[in-house]
Amino acid sequence: MFVTKRSWTPSAYFPGTDTPKIGQSAIRVRVRDAEGAPLKQGKVVLNYTMDMPGMTIERAEAKEAGDGLYEGTAKFTMGGPWSLVVQIDRPGKPTLREKFVVRVSG
Repeated sequence: MFVTKRSWTPSAYFPGTDTPKIGQSAIRVRVRDAEGAPLKQGKVVLNYTMDMPGMTIERAEAKEAGDGLYEGTAKFTMGGPWSLVVQIDRPGKPTLREKFVVRVSG
């Protein structure tokens, strides 16, 4: 399954390899600017939680894999909808944040 969201300039894309499952799941984020150039030397942080009382916000750093692709790992503790906020810090630019809803299967 691929989830793509494009709402900024620069544009950010979130592709998921498969439907995430309970436990460790890889998360890949592709970041490109308005001209399509990949983000280099940026910092991408993944903040995720299940939107229900008592759930904490988990945080994972994504590592640069090249060509604007950043990879991280999330640990989902139960099935259902999770909020994922991708935070992108770019050299000399304001921080960008984009929210995704990720459906985790059991």
